[in-house]
Amino acid sequence: MSKRFISIGIDHGTTNSCIAVMDGDRPRVVRSFTGEDVMPSAVYIDKRGRRFIGQAALNAMRTRMRPEDGDGFSRYKLSIGQDRRYEFKASQQVMTAPELGAVVIGELLRCYREEMGEQPKAAVITVPAKFEHSACDGTRTAARLAGLVEYPQIQEPIAAALAYGFTSKDERAHWMVFDLGGGTLDVSLVRVRGGQLTIPEEGHGGDPHLGGSKFDRELLAWVVGELQKRYALSSFTEQNPTYTNSWSSLHLACEEAKIQLSDKKEAIIEVVGVLCKDEQGKPVKVEVPIERAQYEKMIEADVERAVHSCQVLLEKNHLTPKDVDRLILVGGPTKTPYVRQALAERLGIELDASIDPMTAVAIGAALHAATVEIGDQAAERVVVPVSDPNGVALKLQYESKSDIPTHCVIGHVEGPAVAQGGLTFEIRRSDGLWSSMPQPIDEAGDFSFDVLLIDEGKPKQSSFTTVIKDRSGRVLASLDEPQIWYPFPGAAPRLANSLLIALKDNATDKLLPHGAELPVRKSGHYETTKLIRKGSREDILRIPVLEGINDLLGEENSQADCNFHIGTLKILGSDERVTHDLPEGAELEVELYQDESRKISVRAYVPLLDADFEATLSSEPLAWDLKAVQWRFEDLKEELDRAEKLEVLRPNLEVAKALEVIDRLQVVAGLEKELERAQQGEPEARHRAFRRILELAGAIHRIRGWQQKARIEKRLEDLTGVAGPSETKDLESIRKQFQDAGGDSKKLGEVEQALDDMDRHLRRKPYFDLLIDLWALGGLRVSPYQHELFNRADALIKKIDAKGGKEVLTEADIAELIALHEKLVQAHSDLFTRREKVLAELPQGASDADLADIVKARSGR
Repeated sequence: MSKRFISIGIDHGTTNSCIAVMDGDRPRVVRSFTGEDVMPSAVYIDKRGRRFIGQAALNAMRTRMRPEDGDGFSRYKLSIGQDRRYEFKASQQVMTAPELGAVVIGELLRCYREEMGEQPKAAVITVPAKFEHSACDGTRTAARLAGLVEYPQIQEPIAAALAYGFTSKDERAHWMVFDLGGGTLDVSLVRVRGGQLTIPEEGHGGDPHLGGSKFDRELLAWVVGELQKRYALSSFTEQNPTYTNSWSSLHLACEEAKIQLSDKKEAIIEVVGVLCKDEQGKPVKVEVPIERAQYEKMIEADVERAVHSCQVLLEKNHLTPKDVDRLILVGGPTKTPYVRQALAERLGIELDASIDPMTAVAIGAALHAATVEIGDQAAERVVVPVSDPNGVALKLQYESKSDIPTHCVIGHVEGPAVAQGGLTFEIRRSDGLWSSMPQPIDEAGDFSFDVLLIDEGKPKQSSFTTVIKDRSGRVLASLDEPQIWYPFPGAAPRLANSLLIALKDNATDKLLPHGAELPVRKSGHYETTKLIRKGSREDILRIPVLEGINDLLGEENSQADCNFHIGTLKILGSDERVTHDLPEGAELEVELYQDESRKISVRAYVPLLDADFEATLSSEPLAWDLKAVQWRFEDLKEELDRAEKLEVLRPNLEVAKALEVIDRLQVVAGLEKELERAQQGEPEARHRAFRRILELAGAIHRIRGWQQKARIEKRLEDLTGVAGPSETKDLESIRKQFQDAGGDSKKLGEVEQALDDMDRHLRRKPYFDLLIDLWALGGLRVSPYQHELFNRADALIKKIDAKGGKEVLTEADIAELIALHEKLVQAHSDLFTRREKVLAELPQGASDADLADIVKARSGR
């Protein structure tokens, strides 16, 4: 059998896509039908159903005069892991992001077919290292729909590093790959040793929601604001079906202006003809000038976040900028002068864009493809023919690349001639400068030999011919193999984000840690948390799998609600493998596996059932509510405010650094902007907001850990001022418990809980009593005296809230709260009945913060 290797690499990008191929032992880009190295990732369908792809699609979108003529979409890759639908109204078609991706990938393959004369069935597809699991899954779907049978994935920064490593003369160096694409940012460290590339365990960083499209969106928001000063466009949003085509046309105009600003100091954001009619029927014309300085101000926070990703990666690897020899620029947005200026000034690392940033990833993917064997599904296996009854069939085993100049080749021959004995093999290098000379094959038909590879100090593929002869010297079989690269600057892919199993009480177990080399497999032992009854459809054991999210400080968090849910393995009581009831606390073995292409599978073995339950995790719709995200953001802002106030009173260096990062990255303002856009219907903003919430939550959780002792000390101090004689003894006991806890976070947590219980009794109860009184009394008809009491109580609550809430209540505040509560109760006999009803309406298990929100909302405050 003859080995065949994939020779095609595809960079399926947010803004542009590219295909490259190995031409002999060199990679080259296959140009699009318009003669360009890259092709826009865009699809347009006119009212007749005709498809326009790439540059033709963009041209149609720009020149379309009426919405009914057709519809076009680009930047669909931003949603390739989500459940978004793209509606082509003029042709009455609806497509998903993977289906649009299939159209673009299919067009790239068509360019290859037209030039090379063959229909490819296999190609390496690139994905960002920080791509979420669902997006990788969506990319696989797109490749399959495009007609590919095999489509292994490679991380984009590794592909870019391969492209540079293929021609680099560096023997010992550190590189940083800065891959800023249309939708994502990957920042990866590469260690070069003797021409070989390695990604360190902590080698991947970046942001899956930061790229050139985010820059476009900032510019777009500004332009819409300018247009709204001249026209009635209050309902001009991306999700308003009236403006779908107009929105995409304006987005394209902003993207063009952004590209122009890379070369010019100013540009014109212009749409040909009329964009749309405003709400008063007035034609909207777009011709808005923009200066580079204005644009740079708009993307300042995003560029700061990009630089911060580089700094965090260096810090995690205990490196300084001086330790990095070059910063490799990949992706079209790296041509932005402001981005390059910020990187140069803030990092001081030499910038390298010697390979076109737009094609480097595709070139690296093609290089990697040359080492990936095509499987049986994508190619017919070639069997060396048996020339006569005494002939043989030959099969070779070898690796396609080597890190030393010799490589062992193992062979096996089959056929009647083997039994006759006396067979020999000879492996000859194609340049004629090396040969194994004839060597004997053993009686079982096996042989092995170390071949000598061409050593030119740079990557080179050595080609050989293997010949089998009988004892008379007659050739029985010949195979043009092996084909081995040396030295090949390959880098093993690493897991960019940990995979965790969610446990009860918001805990997790990090089963597959980030930095593990792929493929990776590991098992963990757990216990079931509920009874699963045989035959029950209602009883379901869920095993949630989470993808780790780096917080704003660059670390993953152990809390389940600070990480991203990617799928769940479910065991149903009605499953035929559940042969009897599974009690709570039963043993459970869970295994996670991720392959080189980042496909994830999960298996659970239940010893009591002696059964395996398996699943391959696929993308799931986002199952969260925007209101819930907004509420969590409000809670996080309150926690952040408390942390900032405590930092003033009890400074902590780690906390100060963390708060500085949150402030410098403009996290709160950025989230407010994203949530506002999400409310207006922008899908990408909704997804970005959710992830940013997780990043902020993880950072605040770390800050809370650093401030735990300071928080306890402040709570002890506050309660000492309001504790009565009966509470003082308990307080001293808690103080002793605190002193004995040392640095044990679990024991400190128990101290906090005890203080919280006492605080609830001493300070929060009067506060909530008065809030509930206001709520209850607000629904009753009251006398002037009762109304006066109501106003006094309301004023007191507002005064306390203005001071920082119930957590800073003084002894005088508490006394006033209690006194007013007693007067209100005395003032109206119906208040007791009303209070009981109010309390009954409150949800069980609600936190103090929840109760405060509910009470304030229902009392109209």
